[in-house]
Amino acid sequence: MLLGAFVNARAVAHAVQGTEALAFVLAGTHGAFTLEDALAAGAILARLGEMGAALEADDMAAASIALYECSRDNPHRLLSKTRHYQRLCGLGLTEDVRYCLTEDVLGTVPVQQEDGWFR
Repeated sequence: MLLGAFVNARAVAHAVQGTEALAFVLAGTHGAFTLEDALAAGAILARLGEMGAALEADDMAAASIALYECSRDNPHRLLSKTRHYQRLCGLGLTEDVRYCLTEDVLGTVPVQQEDGWFR
Protein backbone atom coordinates (compact mmCIF):
# COMPACT_ATOMS: atom_id res chain seq x y z
CA MET A 1 0.00 0.00 0.00
CA LEU A 2 1.32 3.42 -0.98
CA LEU A 3 0.35 6.94 0.10
CA GLY A 4 -0.40 9.32 -2.72
CA ALA A 5 -1.44 12.96 -2.89
CA PHE A 6 -1.05 16.01 -5.10
CA VAL A 7 2.41 16.60 -3.65
CA ASN A 8 3.75 13.25 -4.89
CA ALA A 9 1.39 12.37 -7.76
CA ARG A 10 4.14 11.89 -10.35
CA ALA A 11 6.27 9.83 -7.95
CA VAL A 12 3.30 7.55 -7.22
CA ALA A 13 2.59 7.15 -10.94
CA HIS A 14 6.21 6.12 -11.50
CA ALA A 15 6.08 3.72 -8.55
CA VAL A 16 3.01 1.89 -9.89
CA GLN A 17 3.82 2.13 -13.60
CA GLY A 18 3.45 -1.30 -15.16
CA THR A 19 1.25 -2.63 -12.37
CA GLU A 20 -1.49 -4.76 -13.88
CA ALA A 21 -4.31 -3.69 -11.54
CA LEU A 22 -4.63 -0.80 -9.11
CA ALA A 23 -7.15 0.10 -6.46
CA PHE A 24 -7.39 3.56 -4.95
CA VAL A 25 -8.74 3.86 -1.42
CA LEU A 26 -9.81 7.43 -0.75
CA ALA A 27 -9.34 8.48 2.85
CA GLY A 28 -12.28 10.85 3.13
CA THR A 29 -13.15 12.70 6.32
CA HIS A 30 -14.92 10.92 9.17
CA GLY A 31 -15.98 8.17 6.77
CA ALA A 32 -17.43 10.53 4.17
CA PHE A 33 -16.32 11.18 0.59
CA THR A 34 -14.12 14.25 0.08
CA LEU A 35 -13.59 15.88 -3.27
CA GLU A 36 -9.89 16.58 -2.71
CA ASP A 37 -9.20 12.84 -2.45
CA ALA A 38 -10.93 12.18 -5.76
CA LEU A 39 -8.97 15.03 -7.38
CA ALA A 40 -5.68 13.64 -6.05
CA ALA A 41 -6.53 10.19 -7.42
CA GLY A 42 -7.36 11.87 -10.74
CA ALA A 43 -3.97 13.61 -10.69
CA ILE A 44 -2.16 10.29 -10.21
CA LEU A 45 -4.23 8.59 -12.91
CA ALA A 46 -3.65 11.53 -15.28
CA ARG A 47 0.11 11.16 -14.73
CA LEU A 48 -0.14 7.46 -15.58
CA GLY A 49 -1.98 8.35 -18.77
CA GLU A 50 0.67 10.95 -19.64
CA MET A 51 3.30 8.22 -19.17
CA GLY A 52 1.53 6.08 -21.77
CA ALA A 53 -0.26 3.65 -19.48
CA ALA A 54 -3.31 2.02 -21.06
CA LEU A 55 -5.94 2.83 -18.44
CA GLU A 56 -9.11 0.78 -18.18
CA ALA A 57 -10.80 3.04 -15.67
CA ASP A 58 -14.07 2.28 -13.91
CA ASP A 59 -16.61 5.08 -13.59
CA MET A 60 -15.15 6.44 -10.34
CA ALA A 61 -11.65 6.58 -11.83
CA ALA A 62 -12.98 8.20 -15.00
CA ALA A 63 -14.87 10.77 -12.91
CA SER A 64 -11.74 11.47 -10.85
CA ILE A 65 -9.70 12.07 -13.99
CA ALA A 66 -12.39 14.31 -15.50
CA LEU A 67 -12.74 16.34 -12.30
CA TYR A 68 -8.98 16.71 -12.09
CA GLU A 69 -8.64 17.78 -15.72
CA CYS A 70 -11.41 20.39 -15.28
CA SER A 71 -9.78 21.90 -12.20
CA ARG A 72 -6.11 21.25 -12.96
CA ASP A 73 -5.22 24.92 -13.41
CA ASN A 74 -6.91 26.04 -10.19
CA PRO A 75 -8.07 23.30 -7.79
CA HIS A 76 -8.75 25.96 -5.14
CA ARG A 77 -11.66 27.31 -7.21
CA LEU A 78 -13.48 23.97 -7.04
CA LEU A 79 -12.38 22.90 -3.58
CA SER A 80 -13.05 26.24 -1.90
CA LYS A 81 -16.74 25.34 -1.99
CA THR A 82 -16.20 22.13 -0.02
CA ARG A 83 -16.80 21.68 3.68
CA HIS A 84 -13.36 20.24 4.47
CA TYR A 85 -11.48 23.00 2.61
CA GLN A 86 -13.49 25.69 4.39
CA ARG A 87 -12.99 24.00 7.76
CA LEU A 88 -9.20 23.79 7.35
CA CYS A 89 -8.92 27.38 6.15
CA GLY A 90 -11.18 28.46 9.00
CA LEU A 91 -8.70 26.86 11.41
CA GLY A 92 -5.97 29.09 9.99
CA LEU A 93 -4.43 26.35 7.83
CA THR A 94 -4.76 28.14 4.49
CA GLU A 95 -1.03 27.94 3.74
CA ASP A 96 -1.02 24.23 4.61
CA VAL A 97 -3.95 23.67 2.24
CA ARG A 98 -2.17 25.66 -0.45
CA TYR A 99 0.95 23.49 -0.06
CA CYS A 100 -1.05 20.25 -0.05
CA LEU A 101 -2.58 21.23 -3.40
CA THR A 102 0.84 21.90 -4.95
CA GLU A 103 1.60 19.17 -7.43
CA ASP A 104 4.72 17.04 -7.72
CA VAL A 105 6.89 18.77 -5.13
CA LEU A 106 7.90 15.50 -3.45
CA GLY A 107 9.68 12.62 -5.12
CA THR A 108 9.05 10.11 -2.37
CA VAL A 109 6.25 7.61 -1.94
CA PRO A 110 5.55 6.31 1.56
CA VAL A 111 5.04 2.53 1.57
CA GLN A 112 3.24 0.64 4.33
CA GLN A 113 5.60 -1.57 6.29
CA GLU A 114 4.86 -4.82 8.14
CA ASP A 115 4.39 -2.91 11.38
CA GLY A 116 1.60 -0.88 9.73
CA TRP A 117 3.52 2.39 9.58
CA PHE A 118 4.29 4.16 6.31
CA ARG A 119 7.91 4.97 5.53
